[in-house]
Amino acid sequence: MDDYNISEEYLQDERSRSAKNRIALSTLYLGDGSLERGLVDSIDYNLKRNENLHVTVLLDYLRGTRGVAQEKSSTTLLKAIADRAAVYLYHTPKLTGLVKRVLPERTNEIVGLQHMKLYIFDDSVLISGANLSDSYFVDRQDRYVLFENCKDLADFFCNVINAVGECSFLLNSDGSVALHPNCSVHPYEGSFVEYRDLLRSRIAKVIDALQTQQASAQRNSSDTLLYPLVQMGLFGYHEEYELLKRLLSSKDSTTSITMASGYFNCIKEYEQLIFSEGKYSMDIVTAAPK
Repeated sequence: MDDYNISEEYLQDERSRSAKNRIALSTLYLGDGSLERGLVDSIDYNLKRNENLHVTVLLDYLRGTRGVAQEKSSTTLLKAIADRAAVYLYHTPKLTGLVKRVLPERTNEIVGLQHMKLYIFDDSVLISGANLSDSYFVDRQDRYVLFENCKDLADFFCNVINAVGECSFLLNSDGSVALHPNCSVHPYEGSFVEYRDLLRSRIAKVIDALQTQQASAQRNSSDTLLYPLVQMGLFGYHEEYELLKRLLSSKDSTTSITMASGYFNCIKEYEQLIFSEGKYSMDIVTAAPK
């Protein structure tokens, strides 16, 4: 496990061109600059030379199609590989009917988004706070943790991406989109309850499979334990929320916690736990105000 200072070279050359078996990318959107084009070109290059490579991309539908009329959208770039890769577009089931028709592009995302930021190359997983956009590559120092050669973790997150993807739209090579054939409930035209239950059941299968696998796995002497968490409040998963409540309410004065965030804007419940209840020492790493 490494803290990683990501760069465009890492994604374009070190990973996207050299991956042997799989590339799975989950992000809010893909930018339309030269660096993002370079990433897609690198994946395209690899796909043409490696018939065993499986590529999956999961974007948010609203952000991923923004600017499509001007041919500056994520889908405009990705349609070049859509005939050989699965490009999924998740659409929130909360944006429907009149509200969907009335809200403009730059406002509709307030209703709900998919913004898991996972970049998987073979059995290595990069968990990030950054989208695949040149502003993150060039202008920002963001949060990245790289887990090298961790197949179980890579399998789990790939399965999460595919579970969400199969309840989403698929991008075609002509730039059009169609509902995934395994999605039996339309995200914004069908029943919200039925869609919620469908996606929840698919995520449940992924989590159950991991728990079963780990229960039977042989324990070793590693000094680090890794617990992947799923936070999808709309679908009834609050694992991160529940863990943070337990962690931040700790009365163990020997505990030391370090929190890193681009901006410190905790919900009131977390603030109450940190400043009034917790007895641990805490370091907070955040951006300077200027």
